[in-house]
Amino acid sequence: MSLINISRAYDQGVAEYDSSMRSDHWMRRMIWRQCKHAFKAGDHILDLGCGTGIDSYHLLKQGMKVTALDASKAMLESHKKKYHGGENIEFQQGDLTQLEGLPNDHFDGVVSSFAALNTVDDWPQWQRQVNAILKPKAQIVFHMLNAGDIWQDSERRQQTEREIAINGQPVRHYFHNANQLYHDILAENFNLKYSCQFSFLLPYAKRYRLPSWINLALGELENLIGRLSNFEQTGRFVLMRLQKRD
Repeated sequence: MSLINISRAYDQGVAEYDSSMRSDHWMRRMIWRQCKHAFKAGDHILDLGCGTGIDSYHLLKQGMKVTALDASKAMLESHKKKYHGGENIEFQQGDLTQLEGLPNDHFDGVVSSFAALNTVDDWPQWQRQVNAILKPKAQIVFHMLNAGDIWQDSERRQQTEREIAINGQPVRHYFHNANQLYHDILAENFNLKYSCQFSFLLPYAKRYRLPSWINLALGELENLIGRLSNFEQTGRFVLMRLQKRD
C-alpha cells in the first residue's frame, strides 16, 4: 500500500473530515461500547489511523493514554490543534501496516475504525506485529469495510480488493470475510470476543438522510442480530473485538 497515496488523500480532505463523519456517530457509539468492554482508565491505547482524533479524544476522556498514529500529516496537525496540551497523548506520523518500530509488550490495547485497516495488504505480518507490541491479554477493537455488503451487486461483493477514490486520490482497499480472517490468520495469537455486522438493514447511502435517533435504533437492532451466523456476510461494516492470549 502506498503511504504517499493515503497521506495525500487525507491531507486534502482534512477540512471536511469531521463534518463528513457526523452522520456516522451512531456507529461510533457501537465502537466505543466495545472499547468500554476492552479498555479501562490508565490503559495505554494505540489508535491506528486516528484521523482528526475522534476516537482518541473519547479514550482520553475515559482516563486513558493514547498514541495516535496516522499517515496524514494534516490529519495529525488538526488532531493536535483540537487537543493540544494534553499530557496523556502522543502523535506519530506513520504507516499502520508497518509497526516494527514500536516497542514490544508496550500497549494495553489497539483501536482502529472506519476502514483504516482495509489498507492492510499483508494480514499475517500485521497480526504478528500487533501481537508483539501488545501486553498479554490486551485487546483490539477494529471496525472496517466488509466484503459482503448485501446492498452491493454480486460482482462488487466478490471483489477482494479495489481502488477507492478518496478526495481524488486512488487508495487500494482490501476486503475480507471477517470470520474467515479470524480463523485463518488472527486466531494464531488472539481469541475472538465479539464480531458483528453493521449497516445492513438499509443501504448505507440512505442512512445519511435519517434522523440520528433512527440510525441509533437501527444500530442497536443490528448489534443484536448482526452477530448471528445468518447475518455473517451482510453488512457494509464489521466490528470485532479480540483479546491477545497469554
